[in-house]
Amino acid sequence: KDYEIRLKEGITEFVDQFGKNFRDMTYVQLAIALRKPNCLKGMLETSYFKCQIPFQDIITPKTSNTKGNIISLSIEFGSENSQYDFVDTNCLKVIIDFGNNAKEKNNENFNIDIENINGETPLIRAINYQNTKACEILIQNGANILHKSENNQFLMSPLRYLFLKAANISILQKIISRDLLTKDTYDK
Repeated sequence: KDYEIRLKEGITEFVDQFGKNFRDMTYVQLAIALRKPNCLKGMLETSYFKCQIPFQDIITPKTSNTKGNIISLSIEFGSENSQYDFVDTNCLKVIIDFGNNAKEKNNENFNIDIENINGETPLIRAINYQNTKACEILIQNGANILHKSENNQFLMSPLRYLFLKAANISILQKIISRDLLTKDTYDK
């Protein structure tokens, strides 16, 4: 309840900063947009473990006009943008920890390569936002750099997307230099 009260107090400031079309966000999405990882963690755990809201309804809310999953949303709001001039991956880490915890405890189907309505995975979104830290976290947590979209047959794999985005060459260099892509990945 305390999380909800603190978020309601920040809504007016948020709407002034980001615009009125974000009023339809769930409180979980709003915590992500405001970069409040502790609040997000409490709401995810309360929603799932205490209120027993279905896992997939938390990961991809049906009651919001954002039409996306919270992993991709955490990348969007965690990247440098017009509202924030620095990268923050704390909400992304909270969501991944929550998903892995739900998978381990309740055998939930947590898929780090969840696609948005355009068939893009969180890794493609991170590449698009040139968010190296998010790319690294996603790959370390099992994101498939060779993922083939189930919803968009014309969408390239994240690896091809990365190579075609000339501005993202620094991301590619960092990914390779950190040995995030192993020989097993290339052999696929």
